[in-house]
Order: sequence, then structure tokens, then C-alpha cells
Amino acid sequence: MAPKLSKNKGGKTSKSDRDEGLSASEDHEEVKLAGVTQTSEAESSDAETSRESNPANLDNIFQAIISLKSEFSAKFESVLTILTDVKNQIGDCSARLTEAEERISQTEDTVDKLQSTAKMLEDKIKLLSAKTEDLENRSRRSNVQLVGLPEKAKGRDACGFLENWLPDALGMEPLRSPLIIERAHRIASVRSEYKAPPRALIMKFLNYKDKVRVLNAAREKKEVLYKGKRVMLFPDFSAEVSKKRQRYNEVKKKLRAKGLDYRFLFPSRLQVSFNGTLYTFENPGEVETFLDNPPENTKLN
Repeated sequence: MAPKLSKNKGGKTSKSDRDEGLSASEDHEEVKLAGVTQTSEAESSDAETSRESNPANLDNIFQAIISLKSEFSAKFESVLTILTDVKNQIGDCSARLTEAEERISQTEDTVDKLQSTAKMLEDKIKLLSAKTEDLENRSRRSNVQLVGLPEKAKGRDACGFLENWLPDALGMEPLRSPLIIERAHRIASVRSEYKAPPRALIMKFLNYKDKVRVLNAAREKKEVLYKGKRVMLFPDFSAEVSKKRQRYNEVKKKLRAKGLDYRFLFPSRLQVSFNGTLYTFENPGEVETFLDNPPENTKLN
């Protein structure tokens, strides 16, 4: 406890009394600091004593660290093993991919060669088909199709019947030499009904000029009859040419309705006579355009 300072008669504290009070206060502070220091040293000593008295705790911690290290090492080894397997698999996939790329490259080269060969063969087939088509039509150039003739009209000798009947039916002038037909036969087909239309008859003339004279006479005659029944004569062409010409059927009806003359040019071009001028068309569309927009703004009835 701090000492009390005495007062003089005037109520004032003397200088000696103040000095004594300060000295006593400083002594008290030093005692407090000494006590704190002793307490800290005692706590530190107790901690060291506790560690020295519990060596088992350090061993446990050390053993735990060793155990964690062993466990981590084992797991790390397993991870390394997995990574090695993955690396090997990636290497295997890379090798397979390289092999696949090589095979694809070889296949592409082979495909390019095959495409070139196929294109060459395709062109060759087109050329051969055109030649075959031409040869077939040349072999038919002396043929004429007769449509509408009754099945039993020709008798047993078809050639003799046609040689005698055609000049009379077509009104042909006396010929210097008679028509000679090499052979004649019906087009093979299955007649499902007894009253089915008669099959077309194909006749082959010995002389090409005779074939031309017969067709010209039929064109001039306009209507050829056999016992009151209408028959028609056409040039004989291959199936391909006939198919191309059939595409003009609709425009031919329109041309006939408008009174325009027309004829085919081999193989499948159509020639139309209009106001004394001949117009040649490559396909039915051109004929349609011609009919819709005739030349010189001439209206077609």
C-alpha cells in the first residue's frame, strides 16, 4: 500500500514527503515485475517437464508420420502403375491410329484409281452402247412395221401376201421391178385375251429403196385400209429410239390439231413445216415453245 504524505499547517505537502512516496511506488512496481517473471519461468519449466515426462506422445506422432508416409508411398506406387498402363494404352492407340491412317491413305489411293478406271469404263460403255445402237438401227433400216393387220389376213405366205397387197393398198404406180420382201413375222408377245389387238408385223425389204417408196406412198395416201379397217406403216427402230420418239406424242397431237406437217429425222429430232419453212427441234420442249411463240408473231389456230 502506498504511504500517505504528511501535510504542513498550511495544507501543503512537503518536498521530502513527495520523494518518499515516489520511491515507495517504484519499489512496488519492481516487486510486481519480479512476480510476473517468476510466473513465466515457472510455466516454461512446467511445459518442459511435461514433455520430458510424456515421451510416448512423441513416439506416437513419429509413428503416425511413418504410417502416413508408408500409406502415401503405397498409393503413389499404385498411381504410377496406373499411369504406366495408361501410357502404354495411349502408345498402343497411337500405333493403331498410325496404322489406320496408312490404311486409309492406301484405300484413298485405291479408290482414286478405281474411280478413274470406272470413269474410263463408263465412257467406253457409252461409246460401245452408241455403236451398238447405231448397228441395231442400221440392221433395221430396211424394215417396216405394219400395225392393225388382222392376225390371219396374211395366210401362210406372209411375204407373198405383202408383195401383192402393198402396191394395191398404197395406190403405187406400176413398178419397174416388183417389191421383194425377204422375210415377215409378227412381233412376239403374249395375248392374254382372244379379242386383243393384232400384233404388229415386221417386214424386211430386200432393197432399201423399196422400203422408202412404200413409206412415202403410205404418207401420201394418209389412210391405208385392209377390208375397211385402217392399218398403219412405220419405220422400224430400236427400242431406245422408239422410246425417244414416243416423248413427242403429245406435241404431235397439237401439231395435227393446228394442221402443221411434221416428220422425224433420225434418230429422234422432229422437223416441222411452217409457212414454207422447215424448223428442226431436238426435244418436245422446243416444240412447245415454238407453238406458244411462233415466229414472226404469227398466231397458230
